[in-house]
Amino acid sequence: MRTSANRMRIDYERIPFPSMREGRGLTPALFALTIITLLSSCSRPTNPALAITHVTVIDATGSPPKPDMTLLIAGERIATLGPSGSTAIPRGARSLDATGKFLIPGLADMHVHLTGAGEPSGSRQFILSLLLANGVTTVRDMGGNVEDVLRLRNEVTSGIRPGPQIFFTGPYLDGDPPAYQPSIVVKSASEARAAVDRLAIEGVDFIKTQSRLSREAYFAIARESKQLHIRFVGHVPGSLSSGPGRHRASHWHSARLFVKGRGSSPRPFCARPWERNAGSSSRTRPRLAS
Repeated sequence: MRTSANRMRIDYERIPFPSMREGRGLTPALFALTIITLLSSCSRPTNPALAITHVTVIDATGSPPKPDMTLLIAGERIATLGPSGSTAIPRGARSLDATGKFLIPGLADMHVHLTGAGEPSGSRQFILSLLLANGVTTVRDMGGNVEDVLRLRNEVTSGIRPGPQIFFTGPYLDGDPPAYQPSIVVKSASEARAAVDRLAIEGVDFIKTQSRLSREAYFAIARESKQLHIRFVGHVPGSLSSGPGRHRASHWHSARLFVKGRGSSPRPFCARPWERNAGSSSRTRPRLAS
């Protein structure tokens, strides 16, 4: 069993991921400049340093744009950021005049499936490149075969192909029959613990639950994940309305019902399924599940 010292983890709460809404309205020139930066930071550099000069920096912290800045990338890291008039550029560095362009931090897509249809040939051929071209430097793969996703990640980290940083969950943990594939079916607390142990050994970054888990299995996943210091995320099963210690709730499939109220148009009803009185002629006012 791996320990927390020798397995890679990521603390999403500590990383200031910019929201996609912050990218709304950004010009093609911004993304064109972003991809140049990404290719320098996500693949092995051919030269020791790259200086992007006279660029307007939007740092996604809420601060106003900073015009006429120079950013220096060295050793796949941002070495210097400062006013162009006072920032020294090392001899031999490549220089890119970005006058009239904008520079932003890399974006994170927190829900992708790079191996949803088996061997990810499409991911290799165009998806990874498209992510970079749109400024996405980190992705969270929310369900796939461990071997396939690991192969993709190793190709990116080794410099074989350009791509974003990849964090992944591996197959879903679900009840019988599972809602989606690939899944590991768990029907008891012991099976749930064994599945979490297996995925932790295989190197996943977090565990993903699906919608058909029993209450017993779901709580066992929560306890084992806590014991191994690995996060678990995913769907809220229909067997319960809230989860113990889950870092992210991605879906509430079993909690979304649509009922017909007065008139002809259906309206959303977000109560828990077992609280709905289907035989009643009166309609409960729509409310969010507790």
